[in-house]
Amino acid sequence: MSKAILISIKPQFVAEILNHRKTIELRKTAPKCDLPIDVYIYCTNGKPLARLGTLWNGDRKTDVFSLFYPPNATYNGKIVAKFRLDEIYKYQIEDEHTWKDPSFEETTQKLMGMGLEELHNYVGNKTFYGWHISDLETFDEPKPLSDFKGGKIFGDKPPQSWKYVEVGE
Repeated sequence: MSKAILISIKPQFVAEILNHRKTIELRKTAPKCDLPIDVYIYCTNGKPLARLGTLWNGDRKTDVFSLFYPPNATYNGKIVAKFRLDEIYKYQIEDEHTWKDPSFEETTQKLMGMGLEELHNYVGNKTFYGWHISDLETFDEPKPLSDFKGGKIFGDKPPQSWKYVEVGE
Protein backbone atom coordinates (compact mmCIF):
# COMPACT_ATOMS: atom_id res chain seq x y z
CA MET A 1 0.00 0.00 0.00
CA SER A 2 1.12 3.52 -0.72
CA LYS A 3 -0.30 6.92 0.10
CA ALA A 4 -2.11 8.94 -2.58
CA ILE A 5 -4.62 11.79 -2.68
CA LEU A 6 -8.21 11.79 -3.92
CA ILE A 7 -9.27 15.27 -5.04
CA SER A 8 -12.74 16.53 -6.02
CA ILE A 9 -12.80 18.93 -8.96
CA LYS A 10 -15.76 20.60 -10.69
CA PRO A 11 -16.46 19.43 -14.27
CA GLN A 12 -15.43 22.69 -15.94
CA PHE A 13 -11.99 22.54 -14.30
CA VAL A 14 -11.63 18.80 -14.99
CA ALA A 15 -12.19 19.62 -18.68
CA GLU A 16 -9.44 22.25 -18.57
CA ILE A 17 -7.03 19.81 -16.89
CA LEU A 18 -7.73 16.89 -19.23
CA ASN A 19 -7.32 19.18 -22.25
CA HIS A 20 -3.91 20.28 -20.84
CA ARG A 21 -4.94 23.95 -20.56
CA LYS A 22 -4.89 23.97 -16.75
CA THR A 23 -1.67 22.74 -15.16
CA ILE A 24 -2.03 24.21 -11.67
CA GLU A 25 -4.91 23.20 -9.40
CA LEU A 26 -5.88 25.94 -6.93
CA ARG A 27 -6.52 24.88 -3.32
CA LYS A 28 -6.91 26.65 0.01
CA THR A 29 -4.82 23.96 1.70
CA ALA A 30 -1.85 21.81 0.81
CA PRO A 31 -0.94 18.26 1.79
CA LYS A 32 1.75 17.68 4.37
CA CYS A 33 3.55 14.80 2.74
CA ASP A 34 6.60 13.99 0.68
CA LEU A 35 6.41 14.92 -2.98
CA PRO A 36 5.88 13.64 -5.56
CA ILE A 37 2.59 11.91 -4.79
CA ASP A 38 -0.17 10.53 -7.03
CA VAL A 39 -3.46 12.44 -7.07
CA TYR A 40 -6.66 10.82 -8.35
CA ILE A 41 -9.21 13.22 -9.89
CA TYR A 42 -12.85 12.78 -8.93
CA CYS A 43 -15.15 14.74 -11.29
CA THR A 44 -17.96 16.12 -9.13
CA ASN A 45 -21.68 15.80 -9.87
CA GLY A 46 -22.40 19.31 -11.00
CA LYS A 47 -23.60 21.14 -14.04
CA PRO A 48 -22.33 21.36 -16.64
CA LEU A 49 -21.66 17.66 -17.05
CA ALA A 50 -18.56 16.27 -18.69
CA ARG A 51 -17.61 13.62 -21.23
CA LEU A 52 -14.78 12.59 -23.50
CA GLY A 53 -15.47 13.21 -27.16
CA THR A 54 -13.70 13.10 -30.49
CA LEU A 55 -12.74 16.03 -32.68
CA TRP A 56 -11.92 15.39 -36.33
CA ASN A 57 -9.58 17.72 -38.18
CA GLY A 58 -9.38 16.35 -41.70
CA ASP A 59 -8.22 12.76 -41.28
CA ARG A 60 -6.72 13.39 -37.82
CA LYS A 61 -8.67 12.36 -34.71
CA THR A 62 -8.16 14.08 -31.35
CA ASP A 63 -9.82 13.11 -28.09
CA VAL A 64 -11.17 16.16 -26.27
CA PHE A 65 -12.87 16.51 -22.94
CA SER A 66 -16.05 18.55 -23.31
CA LEU A 67 -18.90 19.91 -21.23
CA PHE A 68 -22.57 19.36 -21.94
CA TYR A 69 -25.90 19.14 -20.17
CA PRO A 70 -27.97 16.05 -19.17
CA PRO A 71 -28.98 13.34 -19.86
CA ASN A 72 -25.68 11.98 -21.32
CA ALA A 73 -23.32 12.35 -18.34
CA THR A 74 -20.45 9.90 -18.43
CA TYR A 75 -17.67 11.47 -16.31
CA ASN A 76 -19.49 13.20 -13.47
CA GLY A 77 -19.39 11.37 -10.18
CA LYS A 78 -16.44 9.24 -11.30
CA ILE A 79 -12.68 9.08 -10.98
CA VAL A 80 -11.45 10.12 -14.40
CA ALA A 81 -7.68 10.53 -14.20
CA LYS A 82 -4.63 10.79 -12.02
CA PHE A 83 -1.61 13.06 -11.99
CA ARG A 84 1.69 13.42 -10.21
CA LEU A 85 1.79 16.29 -7.72
CA ASP A 86 5.45 17.23 -7.92
CA GLU A 87 5.46 20.82 -6.66
CA ILE A 88 3.26 23.10 -4.56
CA TYR A 89 3.33 26.88 -4.97
CA LYS A 90 2.33 29.08 -2.04
CA TYR A 91 0.66 32.46 -2.65
CA GLN A 92 -0.56 35.25 -0.39
CA ILE A 93 -2.97 38.01 -1.39
CA GLU A 94 -2.37 41.27 0.49
CA ASP A 95 -5.40 42.95 -1.04
CA GLU A 96 -7.49 42.72 -4.18
CA HIS A 97 -4.71 43.84 -6.52
CA THR A 98 -1.42 43.36 -4.68
CA TRP A 99 0.46 40.07 -4.52
CA LYS A 100 3.33 39.34 -2.14
CA ASP A 101 4.80 36.89 -4.65
CA PRO A 102 5.92 38.83 -7.76
CA SER A 103 6.13 35.59 -9.77
CA PHE A 104 2.34 35.31 -9.66
CA GLU A 105 1.45 36.73 -13.05
CA GLU A 106 -1.41 36.59 -15.50
CA THR A 107 0.13 33.46 -17.05
CA THR A 108 -0.03 31.64 -13.70
CA GLN A 109 -3.64 32.73 -13.24
CA LYS A 110 -4.50 31.27 -16.65
CA LEU A 111 -2.77 28.00 -15.71
CA MET A 112 -5.09 27.91 -12.68
CA GLY A 113 -8.10 28.54 -14.91
CA MET A 114 -9.16 31.72 -13.08
CA GLY A 115 -8.74 35.45 -13.47
CA LEU A 116 -7.64 37.76 -10.67
CA GLU A 117 -11.18 38.74 -9.63
CA GLU A 118 -12.39 35.12 -9.54
CA LEU A 119 -9.28 34.11 -7.55
CA HIS A 120 -9.87 36.91 -5.06
CA ASN A 121 -13.53 35.95 -4.64
CA TYR A 122 -12.48 32.35 -3.94
CA VAL A 123 -9.55 32.88 -1.55
CA GLY A 124 -10.08 36.39 -0.18
CA ASN A 125 -6.98 37.84 1.46
CA LYS A 126 -5.62 34.49 2.52
CA THR A 127 -2.81 32.15 1.65
CA PHE A 128 -3.61 29.66 -1.09
CA TYR A 129 -1.73 26.95 -2.94
CA GLY A 130 -1.16 25.93 -6.53
CA TRP A 131 -0.73 22.18 -7.00
CA HIS A 132 1.42 21.56 -10.08
CA ILE A 133 -0.04 18.87 -12.35
CA SER A 134 2.45 16.61 -14.12
CA ASP A 135 2.33 13.16 -15.76
CA LEU A 136 -1.42 13.37 -16.31
CA GLU A 137 -3.03 10.00 -17.10
CA THR A 138 -6.65 9.97 -18.27
CA PHE A 139 -8.42 6.66 -17.66
CA ASP A 140 -9.87 4.95 -20.75
CA GLU A 141 -12.97 4.15 -18.72
CA PRO A 142 -13.94 6.46 -15.83
CA LYS A 143 -14.00 4.57 -12.56
CA PRO A 144 -16.98 4.80 -10.21
CA LEU A 145 -16.04 5.66 -6.66
CA SER A 146 -17.52 2.30 -5.61
CA ASP A 147 -14.70 0.53 -7.53
CA PHE A 148 -12.27 2.06 -5.07
CA LYS A 149 -14.06 0.97 -1.90
CA GLY A 150 -12.22 -2.07 -0.63
CA GLY A 151 -10.47 -2.25 -3.97
CA LYS A 152 -7.55 -0.31 -5.35
CA ILE A 153 -8.24 2.91 -3.40
CA PHE A 154 -10.00 2.81 -0.06
CA GLY A 155 -12.54 5.50 0.71
CA ASP A 156 -16.22 5.79 1.51
CA LYS A 157 -17.20 8.97 -0.30
CA PRO A 158 -15.58 11.73 -2.33
CA PRO A 159 -13.95 14.52 -0.34
CA GLN A 160 -15.27 18.08 -0.24
CA SER A 161 -11.81 19.20 -1.36
CA TRP A 162 -9.22 16.40 -1.05
CA LYS A 163 -8.16 13.60 1.27
CA TYR A 164 -5.40 11.04 1.65
CA VAL A 165 -6.16 7.52 0.47
CA GLU A 166 -4.27 4.23 0.36
CA VAL A 167 -3.53 2.74 -3.03
CA GLY A 168 -2.99 -0.99 -3.54
CA GLU A 169 0.22 -2.02 -5.27
